[in-house]
Amino acid sequence: MRKIFASTFLIALIITFGYVYKNFHLFEAKYAEYKFNKSENDKLTRNKAIAKNMSKGVYQFENDVLNYKEFSLKKLGIELSKDMDEKPIGYFDIYQDKIFLVMFDGSFYLSNSLSEIKNDNFMFNKIIDSKEDIKLHPNDDLSYRNIKIRDILIHQDNVFIVSNNSKFDKAKDDYTASIKVLKGKISDYKRNIELTTFFSTDEKYHGSKYEIDWSHTGGRIVHYENKDYLLSVADFHLKPYEFLVNRVSSDRSIVGKTLLINEDEVKLFSKGHRNIQGLFNDKKNKLIFSSEHGPTGGDEINLIQNGKDYGWPRSSYGTLGYDFKNHPRKHKKYGFTEPLYYWWPYNCAPSEITIVSENFIKSWNESLLVSCLSGNHLNGTSFIRFVYNKNSNKLERKGQHYIGDRIRDFKYSDKEKVLIMLLEGKKSFAFMYK
Repeated sequence: MRKIFASTFLIALIITFGYVYKNFHLFEAKYAEYKFNKSENDKLTRNKAIAKNMSKGVYQFENDVLNYKEFSLKKLGIELSKDMDEKPIGYFDIYQDKIFLVMFDGSFYLSNSLSEIKNDNFMFNKIIDSKEDIKLHPNDDLSYRNIKIRDILIHQDNVFIVSNNSKFDKAKDDYTASIKVLKGKISDYKRNIELTTFFSTDEKYHGSKYEIDWSHTGGRIVHYENKDYLLSVADFHLKPYEFLVNRVSSDRSIVGKTLLINEDEVKLFSKGHRNIQGLFNDKKNKLIFSSEHGPTGGDEINLIQNGKDYGWPRSSYGTLGYDFKNHPRKHKKYGFTEPLYYWWPYNCAPSEITIVSENFIKSWNESLLVSCLSGNHLNGTSFIRFVYNKNSNKLERKGQHYIGDRIRDFKYSDKEKVLIMLLEGKKSFAFMYK
């Protein structure tokens, strides 16, 4: 009798353990919900205090106090829309200690120096560019489709513009999505830029046929080394699911990839990506980091390496909201590369990534900062600090720093020791510095 009871108990224990192991993420989600509700009032109170300090021009960290300033784009003479949801509002990079800005409508602007801006003297001059195909289409009222700009990179006096290359196909009575990179020479003495095509592809997808999500179009670009650049391409949110798997898995498709591109050739670098929003090449340590949007839960930070597959859409830590039966969360078990960090169950909608030095905050040397778009008080409208340990290949979350708005783009200038943010809701630039 005792043997039967012991056997029954052991079987029950094994079944219970198996159930808990398989569904542990659901227990995590319940705990996160409990934590969310329990901490909400305290976090909101703290965020109000932070916002009050920001309005006074200071940002208080644990052991450091920095200057904080915001400048309205409208007051700077930047043209904004009266009736359009400006998402994405624009992107910027640093050129000769100045801000080079490309706005949602394809307009270019160049600021005065960052040192002058820190002294409350901020101005922009508009630059004329030659490409009509990055401008807004007057008859398209869908912002993520009509706004073609997805990134900007300045490298060696050249500007590179990433476009989702949305076009209207009259024959099909539908819009097509693809990706294109434009290149132009910047000159201090000329106020116009002639843009030419640096990269394009014949691969394109009709929006209605494949039920494209236009926020899943375009990509980010960074300089890799020598004449090569690394370009990310989103997954277009293609449907049906089987077709998405086919395109992301195929080495002959651009969908869900990073590509190594130059003037002469294109090479596949990595695959299995959903929607890379941030890309940073840490040249000092020879590391490439990406921030990627997942579904409900499952935003990721990845260490991008040549030849690796990061699993999407066959593996994801964010499975809610998708009709995936028995959809695996684990990556390594199925031959894919695990993310360095993932969000579950609440996303932060990460945008850009940058790395700061001890010149910004002494204890933050080589910290990885990730900006967030949306999300709740546990993650969103903030930037989050991480530290990467190369020996253990682990990314440790160190802290979240509330800003109170969608941070669309995010750069750090070590020369001026200033962190720069483009805020999408307030339609403004924000600066944080000693």
